[in-house]
Amino acid sequence: MQPYGSTLLAAAVNGDLMVFLQIGDGDAVVVTARGEAGRAVPDDPELDGVHTSSLCQPDPLRSLRTGVVDVRADGVVLAFLCTDGFGTSRVDADGWWRQTGEQLVDFGRTRGLDWIAAQLPDWLDEPARIGGDDTSMVILARQDLEHSTKPAPAAG
Repeated sequence: MQPYGSTLLAAAVNGDLMVFLQIGDGDAVVVTARGEAGRAVPDDPELDGVHTSSLCQPDPLRSLRTGVVDVRADGVVLAFLCTDGFGTSRVDADGWWRQTGEQLVDFGRTRGLDWIAAQLPDWLDEPARIGGDDTSMVILARQDLEHSTKPAPAAG
């Protein structure tokens, strides 16, 4: 037998609410119209860089983490979920998900969601080759993202 793990990442949208479920590593990220990214679920306390929670463990529901986001109230225009193979292959390991969120919102506005969909296979292939791990990503975006303009910076 070989040790094996399996990550579960899920999101559902109902009206203005997005619900996120996660067991194991990987990332669930929401991004506002301003390009500000945040984690959709709390960090996994079991994740230590070597070990992680898994759908394959004896009691996986013990490790279930959830998050609910009100997209209108929080100004969310995009969310992405990805397996850990995408983020761990990045040299900017600490802030990659913020930069990725900002870039996805910008690409959605300037190039469109169809363009993002066409690029996604190549974007996932490179980290898989570099890191040697699986890479999967799902992007949820408001349809009107393509037709929106970048909001002015908040007054401060």
